[in-house]
Amino acid sequence: NAIYTAGSMFLTIPELDLTKNITDATGDDEGYLTGPPGNQQLILNLGNLPVGTIRTLKFSMTGGGYLVNNDEVLNRASADAENVEIAWSEASLVTLCADPELAFTKNVDKAQAYAGEVLQYSLNYQVTGGDLHNAVITDEIPELTTFANEDMSWSHRDSISSPINLKNLTPGDGDDEGTFVPGYGERGQVVFALGTLAEGSSGWVNFKVKINDDAQRGDEILNTAVMDANEVDPIEDDALTVIIADDPPIIDIFKDVDKSVVYPGDYLDYTLSYSISGETTAENVVITDTIPEHTVYVTGSMYEVLGSTLNNLTDADDNDVYDFDVTNADMMTFTLGNLEPGSSGLFTFQVQVDDDAPTMPFPLDGYNIRQCLDRNDLIDGVLQNDSNITADNADPGMSCVASFVITAPLPELTIDKQVDKATANPGDTLYYTIDYTNIGEGDAHNTKVYDYYNTSLITPTEISGNGVDMGGQIEWYIGTLAAGASGTVTWSGELIDTFP
Repeated sequence: NAIYTAGSMFLTIPELDLTKNITDATGDDEGYLTGPPGNQQLILNLGNLPVGTIRTLKFSMTGGGYLVNNDEVLNRASADAENVEIAWSEASLVTLCADPELAFTKNVDKAQAYAGEVLQYSLNYQVTGGDLHNAVITDEIPELTTFANEDMSWSHRDSISSPINLKNLTPGDGDDEGTFVPGYGERGQVVFALGTLAEGSSGWVNFKVKINDDAQRGDEILNTAVMDANEVDPIEDDALTVIIADDPPIIDIFKDVDKSVVYPGDYLDYTLSYSISGETTAENVVITDTIPEHTVYVTGSMYEVLGSTLNNLTDADDNDVYDFDVTNADMMTFTLGNLEPGSSGLFTFQVQVDDDAPTMPFPLDGYNIRQCLDRNDLIDGVLQNDSNITADNADPGMSCVASFVITAPLPELTIDKQVDKATANPGDTLYYTIDYTNIGEGDAHNTKVYDYYNTSLITPTEISGNGVDMGGQIEWYIGTLAAGASGTVTWSGELIDTFP
């Protein structure tokens, strides 16, 4: 089981005080190597030797991955000539190899799954204490599944500090380290022939299976993998997946607020609605709602809407579905349990804006009040309320709504447009007057006046102030229009000579 070390054969001739390297090839000199690795033979042709002649042959060999602890290596040599009987001599040793250890675990990406879903298995290994040879991982495809003929891979690194090398494998026989054997057992087997794994190396192999469509709720998919090598006993590990339903339920939540703009000290009324759809019961449904910063929950304001009836829910952690926890970031929790498809509900509650809440001079133009932002990204004056819904067997849902806290009363704009003629003839010139006023109590910022006209009937000839003809639209930029302020813009245009 040993392997000859190439180029290590030396012949010593004492009377010539000569040691010469004997090549491994046939015909070059006195000796040569024959036979495959693991069953090799050295042959030395010395010709005629006088009485008293001494010749010494030295060579070296290695275990080559075929030897394990306590193997006996027996090396036998013979000398033969035409006029003497054959002579034999042998030497033996007992191997003391490194004592490698193998750690092997198996994981699956889903502990719970639905019929028809795909499972990915990861088989992980780590080698310590010495090299492993002829390392092989085998895994029989489990019941209730079918091998997914895709995405087999091998990720390996030589040491903890080495980069990970990813190799995609094909299930075909013999083209790389990964093979799917369809004729093994009832569903086939995957085999990963990893060869020699050096001490300190680690990695994992991946493959996928698809759960059969006829798998039933409560069925268990238990998959066992085995890793073996010359130097260690086989190691098994398994992974379990439980079928929980045919199709997951869909859980939705929607949040609304009665005011998008408020002043410090104002009250906000929030509405929270949820619904369950699909064909499967949603298990352990929980809704959480975090009170916006710079607001205070109004004690006792939580109501469940049941048709035309309001059911007041207590804030304490008692027998109803609602609990308000002031010690946990003012978190509201609704524990709804299992809900059948078609279930829905509605809750309302109230908060008060702090008197010293940060404000902004005016609402943000174009701000999406239903965009869910990280609270660290919110600017002063924006109150965001977040609601989340979860279930053990469904994807979570989230809904957000925001309000603006402003420092000044809101502006209110009015506009009045007049023309100098009630009737006109083709080719006439028309004069338009547009009066605008801020009748509110707050300033209006970035104020603009627009007037639209039909380009096929009239052509502008004069435009007052900073008005710009945009082609079918005239625009005046007014800027800040103070509370109670007003202004006028005008333009004139010539009608076409011939009307359709």
